[in-house]
Order: sequence, then structure tokens, then C-alpha cells
Amino acid sequence: MVDPVELDKIKQYDQHPLFEVYAVGHEGKSKFAVPGIGLKTFEWVQKAVKWIHDGIEIGTKAFDRHTSPTNSHIGRLTIGHVVGKKLLEVDGKVTAVAAFYIKPEYRSVPRDVASIEADIEFGMDDGGQAYPVRVHKLTGIALSHHDIDQPGFPGATLMGAVAAFHGHIQGANNMNLAEVKQSVKDLGITPSQVFGTDEIIADQVVRGKINEEKKNLHDQNLRLEKEKTEVQDKLAKKDNEHAVEIKKLGAEGQKNRASSVLEEVARGRKLSEQQIKHAKNHLDRFNTEATDSAGLEEDVKKYLDSEMKDFATTAELLGVKVDKPPEGDPPKDGDPPKDKPNPKDPDELFKDDDEEEPPPNDENILIPGSKADLDFGKSE
Repeated sequence: MVDPVELDKIKQYDQHPLFEVYAVGHEGKSKFAVPGIGLKTFEWVQKAVKWIHDGIEIGTKAFDRHTSPTNSHIGRLTIGHVVGKKLLEVDGKVTAVAAFYIKPEYRSVPRDVASIEADIEFGMDDGGQAYPVRVHKLTGIALSHHDIDQPGFPGATLMGAVAAFHGHIQGANNMNLAEVKQSVKDLGITPSQVFGTDEIIADQVVRGKINEEKKNLHDQNLRLEKEKTEVQDKLAKKDNEHAVEIKKLGAEGQKNRASSVLEEVARGRKLSEQQIKHAKNHLDRFNTEATDSAGLEEDVKKYLDSEMKDFATTAELLGVKVDKPPEGDPPKDGDPPKDKPNPKDPDELFKDDDEEEPPPNDENILIPGSKADLDFGKSE
């Protein structure tokens, strides 16, 4: 409730200030001496009480009693000033409360009532009851004792007095914890106004809350980092699978084109029909990772190089005569043979027994029934 800026100012010239808290207005009836009219009874509703609260300002003067019929400040004794205000509910009534700084030389004077001095605009109802229409300005507040003066509001009395020593609030009498808490609430004092940062952080409850928040933040960071890593791993796996799939599809597509490319390359090299057939029969051994036509052609050439070596080795082992490449333009698939049927090529030697046998090669002793085989038997 005490304005912290005002408190700091006061402590520059008063290290042990005293504050008194008064109710200065509340719902219900009040009697005020209206300048030029005399004593008048007013009926105050909640809205009007709020006008009183709003009219109180930090620094509003506190006077010793009502000594001016016109509310003038001239020649009056100022015993303190307002340092805070609050709108509370006291005994079921909305009440405007003000906290006052009391000058040291007036602290021993007994006081327990307060009366506002204000410019009030009022109206009258049909029964002659006056009611406030607006509080234009609250010019001061008079403090006194009930044995000397009666307050305008019957409940405008002293609510409590506290003294501030070195930043701590101490009551004139010993107070229990509940009373201290209530006083702190009534004055609107925050922990930082009373204690330093290190003292607040050193409190076990505060430190426990800080540690709990730190742990929650740490756990959250670990969880987010784990989720981030999992997402990155999934994306990387998807990317790899996608790349492998694209590569596989590309390789399969290139491999499907290998037969036609092999045909072109083989005829360009003027390979015989035996050689071309051998290469085609073993296309399952052809592999490629080429992604374009040039790469595929290079892999086909390497494949033909390897297959022609295998063809030559097989033919030599079996003693099969290898056809020479035809003269002139290379033959094309589907062209009728120009010469006599060729002897068996190495691949045809491995046909099933139920396949039709071609005519024997008379010059090959390894072929049963050939002339060479018969002649060799006679020589024995």
C-alpha cells in the first residue's frame, strides 16, 4: 500500500518513519460541514466511495484537526502526508483507505479519526436526502481524536500504525505471523521492498521453486533434442531409401535397354552370330549403375570384352570352331543365313537331350558319330 518511490524519498531524511492507516470514506451516511450551507448529511454508494479513493493523491496533506471553515490551508498545521491508498471491503462496506506518513514531532499526539476535505458536488432527492454527484477535488485530510472531533464518516477511524526500521515492518505491539501478513497486505508491501534479491533467492521455498523450474526446463530441452534427433534420423532414412530406390529403378531401366545397346555395339564390332548369341544368353551376368546412355554403353562394352574372353576360352576347351565375322556390313537380326549352318557353338552344347541334334561335325573327334570319331575307332 505504501508507494515504494515515496518510501525511498522519506528514508532519505527519516530512517525510522511511522505510518498510520485510516479509513477515510465508506458506504452509508456521513455528515459534512458544507461551506456556506452548514452541516449536511450525505448518502454514499459504492461508486461515490470510489470517487473519494480516486481523489486521494500521494502527497495529499494531513492536517491537525479541522481548523478552517473554508478548507483553506493557510495557517494550518501539517502533520504528515498521504503515502498510499487502497479500496477495501471493511465490515461489509466498500471503504477508501489511506496511509499517512506522520512527522516525528507529532507521533506522540493521540489520533484515531480522519475527515476528508473536498470539493463535492451534490444533489437532493424528493425526500430531501443529499447525495454526492461528483468529488471534484480532495484538498486535504484532517486527523484528530474522537474525544475532540467527530469524523464526517462514522467509521473513518485509525486502522493501524506501523513503523519501518531498516526495510522491515514492525508493529508498535508484538504481532503474530497472521497479523504481520495482514499488515503487509494492507500496506501493499512486496517482498522486494523488504528483502534483497539474495535473501529472496536464499529462501528454501523460492530456491525449491527455482530448482524445479530449472529441472523442468532441462528435461524439456532433452526431450526436444531427442525428438529433433529422431525426426532427423527418420528424414535421413527416408532420403537414403528414396535415393536407393531411384538408383535401383534407374539401373533396372538401363539394364532393360542393355540388350538393344549390346546388339548395336556387337554389330559395330562385327561379332559373329555365335558371339552375339553367347553374350545375350548370359545377360543375367550384366550389371550396371549407369544413369545415362553414355555410361550404359561403356558398361556394355566392358561386358562384351569379358564375355568374348569367356566365349573364346569355352570354344577352345570344347574344340568348337568359331565362325569368322562376316565380310561387309554386319548382319542384322532376322536376316536369312548366307552360308551353310555353322557347327555348334559352346552354348548349344549344353542343350537338353530332348532337343533336336544338329548334323555332326566330321572334323571334331569329340563328337560321337563324326567321321573323325569313326576313323579313330578303326585305327584302334
